[in-house]
Amino acid sequence: MTHFFIYFLNNSSTVEEFNFVPVSEDPPFPFNLDYSWRLCISVAMSFILVSGIFLRKIIISYLLAPDTNTGPINLLIWVDQVNGLFLALNILGRIIAFVLPFPLSVLTGDLLCKWSPLPGNNN
Repeated sequence: MTHFFIYFLNNSSTVEEFNFVPVSEDPPFPFNLDYSWRLCISVAMSFILVSGIFLRKIIISYLLAPDTNTGPINLLIWVDQVNGLFLALNILGRIIAFVLPFPLSVLTGDLLCKWSPLPGNNN
């Protein structure tokens, strides 16, 4: 275990010791579970994704209605809906990562891990 010492000099000398936990070779939290648990998490996330798409469809149909006033608040709602599309893509990527019995980097390579906020990314 690595030890680091930091000295704080006030009226008296005190020593604070920080012990850092070594990095283990085990996968991070959701991926170290059994496949059945990861499948349950994927089903729950799929339900959240489908219900979110349904609610976003209602909001977009309101924004596209001819009697809706166009104003600054509607622009913010549109920006939120575009942001929600990126969130949906992220959730879809997480579902795929949970369902696969092997690491996603086998299919996509290590370059995607640097650009994607998928779980298990240690960068």
